[in-house]
Amino acid sequence: MFNLNYRDYPKIEKMHQEWCKKNSPLPEPNPDAQNEFFNWLYSVKDGLYTCSPEQMLDSLTSLIQLFNQSVMSNQELFHTLFDYRFLFWERYKNKNTNILFCVFEWPQTPEFSRIRALCRGRTNAANNANLENSLRELNILEQVSDAVEDGPGRLLISKFKKYFQPDSLIKLPLRKFVDNDDFDVFEAFCSNNFDYKKFSRQRGDWGPYPLIELLENTVCPYCNRSYTHSVFEGDVYGGRPELDHFLSKSAFPFFALSIYNLIPVCHSCNHAKLDKHVVKVLDNTAVYTHLHPNILTDNVLDIKLFTTEHEGDLLSFLVNNDFSLNGKIQITEDCRARTKIMNSMEIYNLAFDNSERKLVGYYRDHYKDIERTLNLVKRYPISAINSIANLLKEDEKSLRRVFVENLISESPGDEPLGKLKNDLLSSIISNLDT
Repeated sequence: MFNLNYRDYPKIEKMHQEWCKKNSPLPEPNPDAQNEFFNWLYSVKDGLYTCSPEQMLDSLTSLIQLFNQSVMSNQELFHTLFDYRFLFWERYKNKNTNILFCVFEWPQTPEFSRIRALCRGRTNAANNANLENSLRELNILEQVSDAVEDGPGRLLISKFKKYFQPDSLIKLPLRKFVDNDDFDVFEAFCSNNFDYKKFSRQRGDWGPYPLIELLENTVCPYCNRSYTHSVFEGDVYGGRPELDHFLSKSAFPFFALSIYNLIPVCHSCNHAKLDKHVVKVLDNTAVYTHLHPNILTDNVLDIKLFTTEHEGDLLSFLVNNDFSLNGKIQITEDCRARTKIMNSMEIYNLAFDNSERKLVGYYRDHYKDIERTLNLVKRYPISAINSIANLLKEDEKSLRRVFVENLISESPGDEPLGKLKNDLLSSIISNLDT
């Protein structure tokens, strides 16, 4: 929701790049110059450690172009899915398996909607025949059959569901599209060489503690609810917020040590997000789908996010002792209209609508905090306000407006629930002005 603000960007970048080049260097020379993905990596090289979020997208876009050129098998299937929404790569590991998958969202087309509905139905001969007919109409039946083939004697729909998950994502093995091991080797190399664990355990001149100390922010930029400052003095390290990889290190290991990809956040947000996808490919270009704390234009400071169910609810609470704001807080229409904001609200379980347009998420129960804040105004009895108003030769409404204005934070991103409180307090002032 809010931008991160570092006190000294040049110092942060210099210290971080020096540490990375010393402690997690890429081997020299390029160990696999015949692999175009290694050449991409070595063309970016040390710039990965301090690249901006926008530069990360540029680098990803060029990598995607290389990846597209490497797709030689089942091309029509790949591009049918890729052209809708490609969500990059995901490695699955267990004792017997180490497979890299390509991840896609389901295309939102009538044809794929019918296919998805079939997958939610029974695995029987009738649905299998319908699935084959639908895939045949899209001219991808043979390619799908090859992509999901994992043994004879089973209906296609049974194998199809394993990879085309109707209530989740489409995940197909990379080897079904790429004939050589170049990308697989490249991805494994990046996972082994960009050693975030080594950085996370670092103490002393550089590491998570001094990085977080150089931030002016002390509240989680994702949720604006929890404090995120470190506790340490000298050689005693008492605790720190978690560092979230905005672009997950599982999908993008080459960004595992990128300084502006490390976001100090609270435990709740970090574990709500985990490895969820926050970037997509649109027109062959990588774009963020969620608010990024290190992109200035993603700051929500000047966007009103919260309101109440009815315009006068806040004033009713101030006037009536038996009036509660429980269930009255809503998200604004302006907020609902902004996809990146709503995506971010949902991924961190903050505030979104259910089927009945009722507020769902952590912010649903923060009406109590608003009530406590407004009680600071209610403590002034009407008689006292009138007396002060007469003394200052002001009307009662103007004086109450001053009381409310004094509760508005100048830096809502640095105070827990600062944005929620400011939005609703501003609504009171607007109503008092009418």
